[in-house]
Amino acid sequence: MKALLLVALLGVSPGVARAFTNVEIAGRVYSSVTLGEIYIDASRRKVMALAVQEYWADFDKKLPRLSPAEQKWVEGELDTTESSRLSRIINTKEYQLWSLAQTVDNCKASVLRVIGSQDDPALASSEMFNWLKVANCYRDSNGSVRDALNAAGFPHEPGVLGGYGLDNMILGNILNVVIPSAMADTMGWTLSVD
Repeated sequence: MKALLLVALLGVSPGVARAFTNVEIAGRVYSSVTLGEIYIDASRRKVMALAVQEYWADFDKKLPRLSPAEQKWVEGELDTTESSRLSRIINTKEYQLWSLAQTVDNCKASVLRVIGSQDDPALASSEMFNWLKVANCYRDSNGSVRDALNAAGFPHEPGVLGGYGLDNMILGNILNVVIPSAMADTMGWTLSVD
């Protein structure tokens, strides 16, 4: 229900959101933090991490992957200092899919590191640093994920993932609540509103 409310607030109907946006999962990631909260405990951070993991796994299932030959070709074209060659490759569908796959793989690995640091007391002090990597998954204020999807031939609704949509709201929660909460737990601090 919260996800549908978020969709309504963003002005995007569920029927308009395109294939790569799972608004329900993104809504669960966002709503892991209640508006105005400054601290969430480890169990709620775990719920959020699992929702982030589900989101990127769902995105990954929908993303077409390049064949080994296409991947080798893209990486070969990128292995140059020639600007005209680089300009040509970054304007191809293959490059856009390669770039999106890199993003998805990095996001999946980053959230696995968060979950690992939450599950292993010996790694608990690294949770906040691992969340910083996850924050990169949502720093899409320039719309690079949306733009890459569009360039690869997968139109994507800008109000949901990209621009000033849920990704920026999720990023705000990670930077302003989740990371400080993990840091406070590590340091034995209590967070309060000044």
